[in-house]
Amino acid sequence: MSALIERIQKAVSETPIVVAGTKLPKEDAETLIWRLLSDSRIGVQKNDPETHALVSPSLISERDFRSVFCDDGRMALPSAKALMKALLIEDQKETPKEEKSGIVDALANMFAINKPIGQYSTKELLEKYDAYSPQDIWDELSKRGKNHPCIVFEKGAVNVQLSLNILQSIRKGQIPGTTYNNGEKTHRVYPVGVFPEESSLCCPLTGKILNNGYSPDLDMSWAGVPEECLVFIRIVRDENRGESFGKFVAKGLLKTAKEGIEALKEEYSKEALVYEELKALNQLPSLRVSLNSLAAGRMIGTKSDPFGSPRRT
Repeated sequence: MSALIERIQKAVSETPIVVAGTKLPKEDAETLIWRLLSDSRIGVQKNDPETHALVSPSLISERDFRSVFCDDGRMALPSAKALMKALLIEDQKETPKEEKSGIVDALANMFAINKPIGQYSTKELLEKYDAYSPQDIWDELSKRGKNHPCIVFEKGAVNVQLSLNILQSIRKGQIPGTTYNNGEKTHRVYPVGVFPEESSLCCPLTGKILNNGYSPDLDMSWAGVPEECLVFIRIVRDENRGESFGKFVAKGLLKTAKEGIEALKEEYSKEALVYEELKALNQLPSLRVSLNSLAAGRMIGTKSDPFGSPRRT
């Protein structure tokens, strides 16, 4: 019997597993946990002990665990929190105290996401702000910025400190312009919902914008990988729609991609044929996207002034 099976059995014996307001019997709770762990975002199979090693705080993101168990599985937050502690922290007897503290902090951060948006610090809001951010983050930043331009970007990402400086000046009654000079450089200042025009590179597996090569969902960086390799990986994903491309698979692809396009073609010969066909037809998929096109996709209206305050409809 694997350690994971033992941990799950112990967890359902010690913790009430409440789903949709109903406490499940131990057997039903255990069945549900295994079903949720098999979700493509986690990829654990009860009958495949090798996959049990994927249940690790270094591999399962807080967002994925909460999304699978709470949002999709409808499990009560206290049950999910206790379960996560049991699966990811128990039996870590040899783990240094500092590392244990980090795991506990990560758990606390996961459940802090449920606090009202108005209780977030302005810095926290800026750190979470991008083209994919939930509506309430956009609205709260607009409110604190009094609908003035207040966001500075640098290399495609929000410059949190400069944006925070502008928001603090707005709070003191100052009215910012569309540029900001920090003594070293003059920066364009954007309203919430408007982004720099230059294109941004997307992750070939998640489709979300990379921050200097980093993918938050996969908790890994594609930095240094040639763009042609990233396009090839996109084709690998598209040609294998039924497969799971979680962290474990992504890291394997990253390792091969760092060896170059020929290494990818050798390992994925079927996908290499598709890549060459699309390349010959000049129809390779693009991983470049305009942030403003994403904003438009979320039904954002702007005034005629491109730096006017955006309106969501």
